[in-house]
Amino acid sequence: MKSQKGQAAVEFALVLPILILLVCGVIDFGRMLYTANSLTSVCERAARYASIDYTSKQDKETIRTYINGTLIPPGIDAIKTANLDVQPIPRVSGGTVTVNITYTMSYITPFISNLLSSSTKTMNFSSTCRVE
Repeated sequence: MKSQKGQAAVEFALVLPILILLVCGVIDFGRMLYTANSLTSVCERAARYASIDYTSKQDKETIRTYINGTLIPPGIDAIKTANLDVQPIPRVSGGTVTVNITYTMSYITPFISNLLSSSTKTMNFSSTCRVE
């Protein structure tokens, strides 16, 4: 009978990279879902903010300041780097205002850029509210 010393270590060494890649992929997917959920909420609340008292909130920098100051959840600094678009400016009562946020998230999983041909994921969010 042959000695089987070290067999478990060799098998573990073969499986470990796949396991680590799988765990990192799950973490990336969770980060992506958290970011998408959070930014959807931010976009909706920003559109609501832009639709109320439209006379003093005409520019997107005022809306960006409001978002950065009160809406961004922990772990996301998206609005500081995201593309924010508010249409139309100037707004009129009874019309609609649309807030669009485009955010690019980077993956942390090793080798994901080789598998997906990109190391980032671009996400677009849009929300429309009636101007009061």
